[in-house]
Amino acid sequence: MKRPGRWLKSQGPQLAGFPWLLGIGLLLAYVGVRILALPSDVAASPSFTHDSAYVGIVARNLLEGRGYVNDANWLLFLKPDSLPMYFHNANPLYPTLTAAVMPFAGLDAARAAAIVSILGSVLIGVGTFFLLRAFRPGYWLPTAGAAAAVLFPANWHISYALMPDALATGLVVCFLALVARARVGWHWWAAGAVLGLAWLTRSSSSLVVPPVALWMLWRRGMRGGVLGGVRIGIAALVVISPWLVHTARVRGSPFASDAGFYWLMDYHASRDGREQDQYYRSLDTPPTTGEVLRREGKEVVAFAAGGVGVTIRRAAAGLAMQSHFAAVLLVGAFIASALAVRRGGLGPETAFVVLLWVGTIAALAVRGPHAEPRYFSVGNTLLVCVLLAPFFVQLGARRRWLMAPAIAYALLVVVPQDVSTTRAMAGRDRSLEEFRASAVATASTMPAATSVISHLPYMFTYHTGRPAVSPPYPGRQDLLNVMAQYHAPVVLLPTDSVGYYYPGAPGSLAPDLRVAAQFGRFSLLRLHN
Repeated sequence: MKRPGRWLKSQGPQLAGFPWLLGIGLLLAYVGVRILALPSDVAASPSFTHDSAYVGIVARNLLEGRGYVNDANWLLFLKPDSLPMYFHNANPLYPTLTAAVMPFAGLDAARAAAIVSILGSVLIGVGTFFLLRAFRPGYWLPTAGAAAAVLFPANWHISYALMPDALATGLVVCFLALVARARVGWHWWAAGAVLGLAWLTRSSSSLVVPPVALWMLWRRGMRGGVLGGVRIGIAALVVISPWLVHTARVRGSPFASDAGFYWLMDYHASRDGREQDQYYRSLDTPPTTGEVLRREGKEVVAFAAGGVGVTIRRAAAGLAMQSHFAAVLLVGAFIASALAVRRGGLGPETAFVVLLWVGTIAALAVRGPHAEPRYFSVGNTLLVCVLLAPFFVQLGARRRWLMAPAIAYALLVVVPQDVSTTRAMAGRDRSLEEFRASAVATASTMPAATSVISHLPYMFTYHTGRPAVSPPYPGRQDLLNVMAQYHAPVVLLPTDSVGYYYPGAPGSLAPDLRVAAQFGRFSLLRLHN
């Protein structure tokens, strides 16, 4: 294997002469513009999803001193005795930061979450800057690379989502930058602390560990790689340990989480002949991940193998933002990057990117058609760095054309797609407004200390503050049992979907339940004793 060129040798911290004030000014300007551009009603914008409402509920409860609890239950098979229930996600950092920002966002949880996502976008840029600068000293090229990572359409899209993906991606990229620049002991400790924060944001951040371990052994040697890895591991464990202690106290195990249920949801739904939605609403608690792998390991592997193709297609579609034209230009830019560096070889850096993508696809293959593009954000960011290769190597006059595909992609794809995303996210989602109006109207009819059955329980609770539960699967008696357990006298469902949730409804639910009101596209069914 040829020795990598100088542009790929990690250079370590080199800060002299860096125009810090300009860099900080650019970051502050970016954050300011993004915050000013937020819609006046973030909870009515397309960026607000059901999971966003979950984050908002928990953040609001934290700010009110109620702790990590949720007043709504979507995963019925978790079967809490009452509401509010425990925070059943393994990763508390995003709602925690949202709660911390809320006092500066008018106590608006959705707006606060949007600001946290913007800060995550900043971390993507900062991490990419220092990652590239570890291999190429200077200022302008790493700055351009950081801007490219932030503006890359897939990353630009997640920076609008009220979800932890932008924050998790930014923290992981910062972790990679710290590892690449590490020279003395405290660098490794800092890298481990950032990795711990990334895990507290999204569990899938741990997918970066195997390729990082390989890179460290390759670049640092056995002694340096192992010693650095131990320091990283200890620091990460220290950072996440308070949450592990909390989870053990609340749920009986430090690693209790709903992540395993999500990971195997397609497998369980397929095996039982259900739709994914019915899996979530079932009252039958699935076995733990460990139990499934011990008893049905071969079946899970076979199911995952069958999902590799669709997972790759979904990753590629997300990378190109569903555009065939963008995909063609991306392929051309990747070919140009490969030609630009083919003489020097990429060595451990190539191995790192390949192993990360292989590991991510392997881990998500069991999700198949439900492997969302946002799950590949770290890999996408590293591919942006790959696209920049023609600008980071010395090209002769005859080879400078290799820069053209990336420039064409930036002008013909990045700009239009980012403008389209910005316009879309600044708009209003009429369906969200209609549901909010129906939820508020329903809450006004509910007696005190009661809850509601709703197909969007997180959103109902977010907008009204009243407890909410998903409509249970499969039938009428399950619905009546859940209504009795959670003191829910009413059911709010889309009128055109009542029959989906309970075939033959509303007639099949009589005489116990009858339509009591109509709020726009939603029917309110009330319990009659």
